[in-house]
Amino acid sequence: MRKELKRRAKENLKKHYLMVLVICLFASFCGVEYGMSTIRYHMDNIEYTSIGQLYETIVENSDFKETVDRIANGEGDQVRKEIREQKEDLVKNDHSRYLGRSNGVFSGIANSYSAGGFRFAVAEALLSLSGSRTVSISLMILGSVAVYLFIWLFIKETYRVVMRRMVLEGRVYEKVTIQRLFYPLETRSWPKIAWTMFVQSLYRFLWTLTVVGGVIKRYSYALVPYILAENPTIKANEVITLSRKMMQGHKWELFKADMSFLGWDVLDIFTIGLSGIFFSNPYKAAFYGEYYARIREVSKEACISGTENLMDEYLYCPAPKEILREKYPYLVSRIEENEKNAVPEPTGMSGFIAKWFGVELLPSRKLEEYERNKAMQYQLGYGQAILDGVVYPGRLGPFFGNFQFTPRFTMLPTRSYSLLSLIMIFFMMSFVGWCWEVSLHLVEDGVFVNRGVLHGPWLPIYGVGSLLVLILLKRFREKPVVQFTLTVVVCGIVEYGTAWILETKYGQKWWDYSGYFMNIDGRICAEGLLVFGLGGLAIVYLIAPLLDNLLKKVNRKALLLAAIMLISLFSFDQIYSVKHPNTGAGISSGNTKQVAMKITESKAVPNRRKGKWNCRWNV
Repeated sequence: MRKELKRRAKENLKKHYLMVLVICLFASFCGVEYGMSTIRYHMDNIEYTSIGQLYETIVENSDFKETVDRIANGEGDQVRKEIREQKEDLVKNDHSRYLGRSNGVFSGIANSYSAGGFRFAVAEALLSLSGSRTVSISLMILGSVAVYLFIWLFIKETYRVVMRRMVLEGRVYEKVTIQRLFYPLETRSWPKIAWTMFVQSLYRFLWTLTVVGGVIKRYSYALVPYILAENPTIKANEVITLSRKMMQGHKWELFKADMSFLGWDVLDIFTIGLSGIFFSNPYKAAFYGEYYARIREVSKEACISGTENLMDEYLYCPAPKEILREKYPYLVSRIEENEKNAVPEPTGMSGFIAKWFGVELLPSRKLEEYERNKAMQYQLGYGQAILDGVVYPGRLGPFFGNFQFTPRFTMLPTRSYSLLSLIMIFFMMSFVGWCWEVSLHLVEDGVFVNRGVLHGPWLPIYGVGSLLVLILLKRFREKPVVQFTLTVVVCGIVEYGTAWILETKYGQKWWDYSGYFMNIDGRICAEGLLVFGLGGLAIVYLIAPLLDNLLKKVNRKALLLAAIMLISLFSFDQIYSVKHPNTGAGISSGNTKQVAMKITESKAVPNRRKGKWNCRWNV
C-alpha cells in the first residue's frame, strides 16, 4: 500500500512540482515544517515554551534591562552617542566590495539593529509612556508574547493548513490558484483554524509530560491540519477527536511511513539541505496528502463517527461537467456570448506593433474592439477553467463563497496604449520619480533639493524606465515572474548606462551608491533594482492601466494640448541643461574624471576596494 501511495505522490508531484516546491520552501524558510533543510531561516530563535523563558530572554539574557536602567537614570543622551559611534564604526570597517554597509536602506536597518538602535527606541518609548522601569519591561514582555502568539498561530500554524489544502487540490486538478493561499480568509475561518491548532498544540504539550504519550499523540493528531483543510468550521475538540478515531489502527503504519523517509533525511544533511528543498520535502508533502486521502476513504467506508463532516467531495474527484454548467449558468452564457462575438486580431503594421510592443500608433476602432473582447476573455479565463474542470469549483465547495462574475475592462494588463497615453504616462512617472527623490532628501536631510540633471520637476529616467517596461516587455505581461526579472535587467541597464554617460560627459555623479549593499561601480545597487522591479510590476499591472483609463476620460484635444506644452517645456529644459546641468549640494558630487585619474595613478598600490566591480545599490 505504501509503495502505491508513493507512486501516486510522484505522479502528482510531476504535475505541480514548482508549486509544491515553493510552498515547502516557504514552510522551511519560516520554520513551519521541514526543519532539517539546513538553509532554512531559523525563526525558532524567537520561540519560547513558557512565559518564564520569555522573561529570562528579554530581561536577564539581553541588553534591554541595561538600556532601560540607563535611560531611567538620565543617561539617554550618552546611549544615543554610543549607538551613533557604533554605527560610524560599522561604516568605517566596511571593507566588503559587494556587501556594503555604509549607505542604503538595507545597510541602515542592519547597522541600526547591530548598534542597538532598535532596542534603544523601544526602551525609550516604553519608558516615556509608563515612567516605570518595571512597567516598561512588563509591557515589553506582553508585547513580545502577543507578537509571538500571532506569528505562531495566525501565520505559521495556519500555513500548515493552507499547505495541505493546496496539495489536496493539486491531487485532482491541473491548476491551483494563488488565491488558495488566502484559504482561511476565503472560508472566513482564520480565527477558528488558529484556535484549533492551538488546542492541538496544547494537548500534545500536555501529553509530552507522560512517558510515551507525546510520541503516540503525534500520530493520533496527525490528520488535524488535513481535516481543517477540508472543513475549517468543525469545532476544535471535534477535529482532534475525529483525527484520533481515524488514526486508530493506523499509527504504526504512519510511523513506518515516516521511517521510510529516513534515508532522504540523511541525504538532506549531507547535501546541506539541497536534496530536501528540491525533492524530498515536496515528495513528503505529496505522499502525506495521498495518505490522508486514503485514510479518509477507509474511515468513511467504516462509517466512523464525525466523518460526515468531511463533505467536500469535489476535493477528491472532479465534478461532472453537467453539474458545473448547472451551478455556473451565468458564466456559461457569458462565455458563449463572448465566443460568438469574438473579434479577430488586427493585422498589418499597426496590428504587429500592438501585438509585440503594446503601442497603438493611431486611433483604431478595430483595435479598440479587439482589446475590449480580449479584456472580457481575460476575465472569463478563470471561469472557463472552472467549467473545464481544471481548477477547484468554489461554488461546489461547502465552505466557499459563491462565485460571482463581474466583467471588468479597466485593469487589463495586456492592453495597448495610445501614443498620447504613453507621452502622458512618461511625464507622470517622471514627476512621481522627482517627488520621490526630493521627498527622500527632505526627510533625511531636512532641506529641499531639486534632484536631477534637468531643472524642471521631472526625472526622465523614471519615465523612460516605465515606457521601456511597458513597450519592450509587452509579450511577458502574462508572466509576472519573468516580467519582474526582465524589469530588473532593463532598469539596471538604463540606470547604469545613464550614470556612465553623465559621469563621462560632465565628470560628476548625480547618484552614487558606493557603500550600498551589492552595488556595481556605485551606479546601480540591489535596493534600487529591487524597488524598480516591484515598481515595474505595479506600473504594468496597476498604475499604467489605471492612468490609461483616467486619460481616456479626458477630452482628447485638451490632452493633446497639455502633451504639446509639456514636450515643449521638457525640450527647452533638455537644451538648456546640456550646457548648464543642474548641479550643487545634494544634487551632484565631485569630479569623476579627476578621481579616475587619481585611481589610475595609484594602480601600483593594491586596494581591493578600487576594483572595477565595487558594487552599490540605489534606492
